[in-house]
Amino acid sequence: MAAGDLSTLLELCDPDVEVAEPREIPDSSTFHGHEGVRSVVGKLQEVFPDMEFAPAEFLAHGDRVFVSMQWLGTGASSGASSQITLFHVWGFEDRLVTRVQAFFDRQQALEAAGLSE
Repeated sequence: MAAGDLSTLLELCDPDVEVAEPREIPDSSTFHGHEGVRSVVGKLQEVFPDMEFAPAEFLAHGDRVFVSMQWLGTGASSGASSQITLFHVWGFEDRLVTRVQAFFDRQQALEAAGLSE
């Protein structure tokens, strides 16, 4: 998914959705609502204007979905290319996304989703 594809993503999100950055990021934040989704994506696009997320694995458990993905981007000021494996846990209620928590650690994400290896 390219970062510019927000309209489809927002259609899938509850109006009160929460998006939480990985705790390891200094001054990490939790963003609220559709405006919060726009804010977190905008924040990332300022630093990595060409960022992309390439999902690789989905594991469902109850109302949560674990997602493993490759995150790709080029630094706006440095020109340096970055690629990391990132993990999300998506929470759902009434078929809408209510929470997205990002993790750098696979095991932490699996546990947050109620799963294990």
